[in-house]
Amino acid sequence: MRIFTGLLRGVLLVVALAGPGLAACGQEGIFNVRVYGAKGDGHTLDTKAIDKAVAACVKAGGGVVLVPAGTCVIGTLWLYGNVDLRLGPGSVLLASANTQRLWFAAGLWIKR
Repeated sequence: MRIFTGLLRGVLLVVALAGPGLAACGQEGIFNVRVYGAKGDGHTLDTKAIDKAVAACVKAGGGVVLVPAGTCVIGTLWLYGNVDLRLGPGSVLLASANTQRLWFAAGLWIKR
């Protein structure tokens, strides 16, 4: 458990490139997190905005939740069936250094 909480306290960067054609916004089935309020500035906590995009995607029956270029600071994210989280070119998901915003999915609460 010490190793896991130490990892969560450290900076976690996840970078990925999306396939071609996903940079376009407003396409049916693509839910851009910026439309739902994500700033992507590397300072603002964007978890709620990404959660809103995921919820809209689920309500629509599935699709792609797109994170465009920028750094989104996040806590724990929950994904569901038929939801594809895609990181566009230059996008980064940065785990919040505040462990109170993170939850360990195996059922052990760290803090929330």
